[in-house]
Order: sequence, then structure tokens, then C-alpha cells
Amino acid sequence: MNKRLNKTLLIGVAAIAVVVIAMAAIRQQHAARAWSAEHECYVIDGVNTTIDRPGAYCLLSDIEIGLASIDIVSSDVVLDLHGHRVVRDASHPDTQPAIKIGDVADVRIRNGTIDDFHIGINSSGAEKLTVESIRFSNIGFIAAIIADGKEIALLNNVVDRVGYEDPSTVPDDTGAYAVGFNIRAEDALIKGNTFKDVRRQPSPEASVGEGVAVIVSSGSKAIRIEGNAVDLVPQAASGSIGIWLGVDSSSEIRENLFRNVERGIAGREAKARIEANRFVLDASSGSLETYGIYLVYANEASRIADNVISGYAQPVTGTGRDGETPLEMPNNAIQ
Repeated sequence: MNKRLNKTLLIGVAAIAVVVIAMAAIRQQHAARAWSAEHECYVIDGVNTTIDRPGAYCLLSDIEIGLASIDIVSSDVVLDLHGHRVVRDASHPDTQPAIKIGDVADVRIRNGTIDDFHIGINSSGAEKLTVESIRFSNIGFIAAIIADGKEIALLNNVVDRVGYEDPSTVPDDTGAYAVGFNIRAEDALIKGNTFKDVRRQPSPEASVGEGVAVIVSSGSKAIRIEGNAVDLVPQAASGSIGIWLGVDSSSEIRENLFRNVERGIAGREAKARIEANRFVLDASSGSLETYGIYLVYANEASRIADNVISGYAQPVTGTGRDGETPLEMPNNAIQ
């Protein structure tokens, strides 16, 4: 009996020792990360790129990311780039984003540039996520993917360039799509962002695909899109969409500017209030394919009102669920 008791005690002590050693290793790993007293944050240096504990993190200089992403797997995290760039190096896999965010809550990423990645930010399952004052530059496929999120805020970001220039450099399965923000969420605010150059991929074999500033994916609820500018360079106008509204999504879209976008807002089987936006298309770009607002088979509670639409062949198209009954569309100024 004593032998058994001793054996049990030994096993228990050994298990405790393993836990203590593991916890000490975690503390040592975190302690090994440099601390900036000036900014009161742990420094991300391009080598230690996993954020697995709550706290404030930052960049003190531009960094290159190799095989791994900056991987946020802890809640209660602030990542401040302090005006610096996260840049892809030659070893970074095509499929890996610059920043990856898991099933966490209360995360804020702000103030810097993400440069030369296939995907800028990829978030899945996050709650209370804010991405603020980030410049997405030379992104190949999608600047930010937000999947299955709740209480999301995308504020005052700049999407400077999305889309590959050379067809031979487009990774497999990208198709012809190039996207600023692709969001599937409940309760999201997209406000104050500027989209300068989001162009269809140079894939002549692809039969579908556009350059889209914002995709509100199917099933998204309570999405507010306010005060943004989709102001595309002329080269990006062909095959472009400002905002795409997916099936069974609900959105309020107000006071945005759409310039040189072939289809300003387009959606099918969605619920949307599209109000007080401005759509401008250069006369030289006009064709029978251009639409200011195109919302069809929509929820009857949808409304298209008080918009100003200039230069479009088909300024406003809005139909209810039957595809024939017009939506409520008062006070739209067609120029």
C-alpha cells in the first residue's frame, strides 16, 4: 500500500514539475521580448511574431516577416505599428497573411503600413476587433478578411493598391478578384476609409472576378458603411465594384463617395438602406454596363434615397423580392 502511495505521490510531483517548468518557459519567452519603456509596449521584431498574452505590443522600426505571420492568439491586445511598415520578405508563403487573428476578443491594430503581402489581415472569429489608421500597400489579393466577427470597426484606413500587375505572379486559386475589405460579421462599422486602387486581377482566363472595395458577405448583419471614399485611379475603373452586398445581408450605407467605379453599389437578395451617397463616373468611361446603384430581388424594407449620381448609363435600379416591384427610391438626383 505504501509503495502505491509513494508511486502516486511521485507521479503527482512530476506532473506539477512539468507545469511549473512550462509556465517558467512561457514567462521566460515573454521576458525575452524587448520592452520599450518609452512606448510602454513589448516590441515585435520580425522574429518573435506570436502574441499569446494580453498587453501592449508595438514596432520600433520597419520589420520583414518571413515564414510566419504576426499571429494574435490572445485577447486584450493592442498592436501599435507607430508609423512603421510590416513588409514581406522573399521566404513568406503566398497563402500567409501579414497579420493573423484567431478566436479572440478586444484586439486593436493601428497606425502603420502593411506592404507587399497576398493578404494583409486575416481574422476569423474575433469579437471587438478594431483596425485603425493602417495603410495597405501593394497587396496582391485582399487587404483585410474579417470572417465570423462581432463588433468590428474598420476606421480611417487607406487601401493604396490591391491586385497583381503581372499575370505570372498571381498565386493559384486567386482568380480575377482583388478586394479591399471582405467582411462577414454581425455589428460592424466601416468608416472613414479610402480606397485608391483596387483592380481586377490580370487573369484573362477567368470568366468572373472584379476589383471590389468592400464585400459584405452573405449573412452579415447590422453593417454600417459611412463616410468612405472609393476613389479609383482610371486604370482600375474597368471591372470595378464599390460595395457588393451578399445574399441575406443587412447594411446601412451613408455619405460615401464613389468615383470612377463601374458599379458603385451592387447587391442581390440583400436588405440595405442606401442614402446620401455620391457617385461620379467620368463621361469618357461611360457605357451600357455602368450602374450607380444596382440592388435587385431585395428585401422590401430596403430604401435608396437622397443620392447624387453623375455620368452612369443606368443610375438607379432597385427591385423587391419579385424582381419587378420597385423599391422606395425618393429624391435621388440624376446628373
